[in-house]
Amino acid sequence: MVKQFAQAGLVALAALAGPALPACAVEYQLGHMIIERPWGALPPSDTSQPAYAFFTMTNLGDVEDVLVSAATTAADSAELLRDTDHGSGRRFVPVEHGIAVPSGGTVVLAPDGLHICIMGLDAALAEGDSFPMTLHFEAAGTIEVDVVLGGPDPSNPEE
Repeated sequence: MVKQFAQAGLVALAALAGPALPACAVEYQLGHMIIERPWGALPPSDTSQPAYAFFTMTNLGDVEDVLVSAATTAADSAELLRDTDHGSGRRFVPVEHGIAVPSGGTVVLAPDGLHICIMGLDAALAEGDSFPMTLHFEAAGTIEVDVVLGGPDPSNPEE
């Protein structure tokens, strides 16, 4: 009887918890840095074309930290870029000194802004595939995250 009551309580707790979070609602923490919802834009089937990675970074620390670089074993290189408007169109410009995340602040890497360009993919990838990406922070150190292709836009919390 006690066992049945306990099982009923667990079922009730699960119902109160609401629906399960989508697979893309992933959070990583490295010291004072939180990396949320890493996702990637689907590259064309031609692996010579770049893929793009996006996520949200939040700094819970007392001092600014900087995303210095990114790397992946799934491609030849990963570069920090900013999408800028140069009058005649949009251009990707390298972020030379990293991406600063102020103390208590949040920075979103998203289409049409800051992002990571992944060049020289080892294989064609499809929606739902993932690949590891290592992020190097000036103060917090290094963390590996999984980038899921075709995930939601992190700038849109509704997704």
